[in-house]
Formats: sequence, C-alpha cells, structure tokens
Amino acid sequence: HEVIHASGQYNFQGLRIPLETHLNIPAWRDALEHYNDNRIVDFLEFGWPIGYNLQTLPSSSRRNHTTAKTYSDAVDRYINKEVDFRATRGPFHTPPFGTNFIASPLQTVPKGSEGPPPWLASEPQMLLPSSTRLTVTTV
Repeated sequence: HEVIHASGQYNFQGLRIPLETHLNIPAWRDALEHYNDNRIVDFLEFGWPIGYNLQTLPSSSRRNHTTAKTYSDAVDRYINKEVDFRATRGPFHTPPFGTNFIASPLQTVPKGSEGPPPWLASEPQMLLPSSTRLTVTTV
C-alpha cells in the first residue's frame, strides 16, 4: 500500500502491481477484448480507483450500529466467510494503511419487512458503507 500511495497514482494507472486473486485474469481479458469498457479487467487485476473528493475528511467510527450487535452471530459468520474467500482482511488492532484510514460501522437489516422468503436463511443483510475514501469495517 505504501509504495502505491507514494507513487501518487492509482495502481491500475501507475505501478500496476497485480492483486492476489483467484480470478483467471487472462480469461477475463480474452472474454472482454471487444467490450466497450474493457478496462474493467485492469480493475480486476490491479484494483479499483477508490477516491474521496471532499475537503473535509470523514471521521472513523469506533462503534458498530446496534443491529450489528443484535445479529452478532450473523456478523461473525459474514466476516469469517469474507476472510475465508480472501475478500477482506483483518481484524486490525491498529490502522494498517497509515493515517488515511477510515473505519466505518457495520450495520444489519432483516431481509424483508415480513421476514425472509423460505429459500433464504434468516440471516440479516449486511450494510457496508463505501462512501468514504477507504472503508474498513470494524467489529
């Protein structure tokens, strides 16, 4: 992260250090060769450009929403699944990316106002805010 940040460019534009992924990037490139927005493959290989454009920086949250605590078992299962898939990292006890780190609270909502359909488990849906420069969830 430090090397890419120091370059002053998004990874897909500058250093182009491949992400660790289970995706077959050559197959994606081949399949999307004639697609009008095929730079999506660069995002898959080198990461999406995530930015924050306001002058006032957001503040981190050290507390999750009450619903994340209400459904804490579901939150644990969700986080464990994401870590197993290597889709997220953590937990972090100190910010892993230096000072440009914003922690957003976890939140859950029940699926449907009358309960979930029978084919869905009673797991609540996770709400993961992504409107900040860098979002890392905390539990």
